[in-house]
Amino acid sequence: MVHPAASFPAVVIVGAGFGGLRAARGLRQVPVDVTVLDRHNYHTFVPLLYQVATAGLEPEEIAQPVRRILRGVRNARFRLATVTGIGLHTGEAVKEGEDFFGRHVNLAARIAGQAAGGEVLISSLLKELSESADAFVFDQGRKVELKGLTGLHTVFAVAW
Repeated sequence: MVHPAASFPAVVIVGAGFGGLRAARGLRQVPVDVTVLDRHNYHTFVPLLYQVATAGLEPEEIAQPVRRILRGVRNARFRLATVTGIGLHTGEAVKEGEDFFGRHVNLAARIAGQAAGGEVLISSLLKELSESADAFVFDQGRKVELKGLTGLHTVFAVAW
């Protein structure tokens, strides 16, 4: 991580699967501090596990350390963590007793609750910050009410 943690808005990505890693890499040119959380310190391409079981591939050919995958993403860091819940009422992501980023997690959890199956929604702030990187394409946005937060908020779907 190049900058002090408080200098840019924080983005927390829960899960180092294909979507989480793609999002982290897509944010590499965006002025945000990215933290990727996963309960494993490796990314595995599960469809090829049978090849390892039959000695067709070596384990290291289908599993890579997350930190190695994110090595070139200077604004991202990885934390080995089991996220046991995201408190929609308190705004805290709980990881074995440690809180992550308060209100921003609350907002993210409520935005995620608005998403349809397979849809990734982001706030207007994150959209504004990531537009300069040309890493993502967004829809026109929609106004939604977020429980516990006043007023209407605009959320945008990410087009993969």
